[in-house]
Amino acid sequence: MSSTGHSYHSAKHELGHLCSHHVDLGLSLAGFECGCLERALCGYKCIHGAWHTSAKLPITLPLLRRLAAAVDTFSDLSACNHAVFKAAFTLSFACFLCLGEVVWDWHTNPAVVLRIGSVELAADHAIITLPVSKTDPFRLGIKVVAPLVGSPECPIAHLCHLLSGRPSSAPLFGLGPSGADPLPRSSFIAVLRRAIAFTGHSFRRGAATWVAHLGASPETIQCLGCWNSDCFQCYVDHSASERCDLSIAALFSVRDSPLVPDSASWQDMGAT
Repeated sequence: MSSTGHSYHSAKHELGHLCSHHVDLGLSLAGFECGCLERALCGYKCIHGAWHTSAKLPITLPLLRRLAAAVDTFSDLSACNHAVFKAAFTLSFACFLCLGEVVWDWHTNPAVVLRIGSVELAADHAIITLPVSKTDPFRLGIKVVAPLVGSPECPIAHLCHLLSGRPSSAPLFGLGPSGADPLPRSSFIAVLRRAIAFTGHSFRRGAATWVAHLGASPETIQCLGCWNSDCFQCYVDHSASERCDLSIAALFSVRDSPLVPDSASWQDMGAT
């Protein structure tokens, strides 16, 4: 793993997978339980360290605009690949998409790769059918809507470049001269980090944070992100100033009050 440049966390993660396979196959776990492997991992960490990972920061609309502009400056990307990355980034933001709903990975089932035929254009929006989604555990397919907003961060404008003259079976985000290679996770993250040093998780988190910042109701955020529960609240980040205001309002707005609140849920410690 050292020769291939694996980080400590990556090595630990892959060894965990290996242990899981041993359990599934009924093989001996003696090598994992004797303590030697744990000490080896500690030594690996001491030698190579734990790499700094990019922060899971929210991509807001102004940052999305900067991201799209940065992609245009990458001279090592072809014009077609420019369009692919900008379409993938803007669609991820507009539809609150997770990374796994956009990219291809080595273990991805080809049947769940987004295709040209997954997109249905209308006058002022596009409907994208996601064959796989975190919010669709039974793999029935889920439809998301991308609006036509007429600006550099408009997902429809970038999608139209990808749809023109391509068969419905072709990957929607296809790289290479022929556009036949699905966009891999590694390329998506590499370009994102190169442009603004963010991670793939930033789009869904960023979209939720941005609409909350603009005053959207919890019901609106839940609807736009296709959340089935209130777990979306974990995706909404608040700035230090917002947390300061919340703290003042919640903790310090009333200064004169009984030592112990007059409520059945509180016990008068002086009476015991």
